[in-house]
Amino acid sequence: MSGPLVAEFRDPETLRQALRRVKESRHLPLDAFTPYPVEGLDEQLAVGPSGIRHAMLAGGLIVAALAFGLQWYSAVIDYPLNAGGRPLNSWQVFLLVPFEVGVFASTLRRDSVAVVLRFAPPASSAVRDSRIRAGDAGSLLSSGVD
Repeated sequence: MSGPLVAEFRDPETLRQALRRVKESRHLPLDAFTPYPVEGLDEQLAVGPSGIRHAMLAGGLIVAALAFGLQWYSAVIDYPLNAGGRPLNSWQVFLLVPFEVGVFASTLRRDSVAVVLRFAPPASSAVRDSRIRAGDAGSLLSSGVD
């Protein structure tokens, strides 16, 4: 086989059998796309846990801390405004913006890491032409020999 192969299956058992046959023929199974979880498919594909969640957490926390620090600096150091005798360092007021910015930053971090590590299939992938309907068990993408 010279390039990627995409096959479509009607039921999960046929998909699992095809994956088993692909592995027996020494081809590298790349991924399986299904509209619902198929039991045992992750174990057969040997899919490990993704490191994206750690990058998302780090990116979100760093940007949230920077947003909190910027608000604190502007309210306490740069432009202290005494309004009604309230304390300048009112941290409860500063929590909303860091939360929103942290969630947004973690989403951007997820997308950038996915593109860099190529978790997302490229635009020229054979998967682009494959159509998975709700009644199908899914599609299997396989590459050349190991």
